[in-house]
Amino acid sequence: MTHLDGVSEHRKELVIEDLKKHNPFAKIIAMDALDVELLPILLPSKNVVDKLAHQKAHWSSCSIDLPALPSKDCIDLICNQLPKSILRVKGCVQIAKEANYTYFERTPDGKVFVRPFKGVPITGTKLLTIGAGSEPAVLEKAIADSLKTHNEL
Repeated sequence: MTHLDGVSEHRKELVIEDLKKHNPFAKIIAMDALDVELLPILLPSKNVVDKLAHQKAHWSSCSIDLPALPSKDCIDLICNQLPKSILRVKGCVQIAKEANYTYFERTPDGKVFVRPFKGVPITGTKLLTIGAGSEPAVLEKAIADSLKTHNEL
C-alpha cells in the first residue's frame, strides 16, 4: 500500500477490507515494509496457455434486407426462428399499412423489444445479427418461415 502518510488506522482498515472484497487472496503490504527479495515473485508467469479452438470462438455478423412485414407479430416470429447462438438481433422494418418504420431487437436473454423508428433509416430496412450462425441463408429462412407461419394463422 502506498500513500499512507497521515492516514488514520480506521481508513487503512477500510481500504484493506475493500481490497479483500475484490481479491481475498491479495497479500497487502505497506510500501515501507516491502522486501525487495519478494520482487522475483512478480516476474511474468511461465504458464503455458492452451491453444484456442478457432472454430468455437469465431464470431460473425450478417445483415440482409427485410421485406415489408404484414404485422408486428412477424418480428417475434423472426426473432424466435433464429438460433440462440446468435446473441444480438436488430432490425428496422416497415409494417404493412403503417407510415413509420419499426425498430426491434432481441437481447442475449431472448427478450424482444419493439419501438417506433422516427425518420427513414439510411440503410433501408435491415435485419442485423451478431454471433455464431449469422449467415444470410439462416436469416432468409427465419424471414420466410415467419411469413409462412403468419399466413397460416
